[in-house]
Amino acid sequence: EELHLFCDNCAGQNKNHALLRMIMALVEIKKLKKVQVFFPQRGHSFLPCDRDFALIKKQLNRVDRLYTLEDCIELILKSSRNPEKFSVFLVDKSMIYDYQMWFPQFYNKNTNALECLSRNKTLKQRRTIEKFLISKYHYFECVSEKCGIIEASEFIDGIISNHFKLRKNNAMPIQLPKTLVYTSSLPILESKMKDLKQLAKYIPEPALQSFWNYIFSLQTKTVTNLKQGKIEHKIFI
Repeated sequence: EELHLFCDNCAGQNKNHALLRMIMALVEIKKLKKVQVFFPQRGHSFLPCDRDFALIKKQLNRVDRLYTLEDCIELILKSSRNPEKFSVFLVDKSMIYDYQMWFPQFYNKNTNALECLSRNKTLKQRRTIEKFLISKYHYFECVSEKCGIIEASEFIDGIISNHFKLRKNNAMPIQLPKTLVYTSSLPILESKMKDLKQLAKYIPEPALQSFWNYIFSLQTKTVTNLKQGKIEHKIFI
């Protein structure tokens, strides 16, 4: 019923509009009753996942080469003496939905804090507009009792917080996105593909046949007009 997320405080990676609208939607459609998202300050956190990464890194230092995705999976699974410590779930492009293009039809991107609109505030307090700036906050909370509203605080366990109504008033009932982000494999830079093929002679034949020949068959693209400040992509099959 509750979901607690701890994320790196990295703009665009985890700290973005699409992620927050997704958790708001999950609460509104009753998949969850409460979601809390924590963005610990850099250098002030040491979570269990950090210890897990240390175990994997220790195992990685003992290995000379990894040739395939299966090699990486095997290394992770064997990084702990506890066979149930790690599990690996392979994500396919059919599982990745486009929340970035989806959320504007249901949610506003920017709004002012409800506290700034309160009639109980003095005129001076109401003039102090608090905008929804994701980058300044380190804690977010959504609850089913306040659908469409997200609580934000600059500090985890902070005394002061603001509430923002992001749900559009005239929006239809929430429907999760059905459009996929990727409908085909992403092309690889032509220069990178060239470098990879030059390394093919060092790859064992079983790994070459089971993994790398597929990589070499993917589409490629080239980037031009960098000097003029423009980037053009040309895709080859």
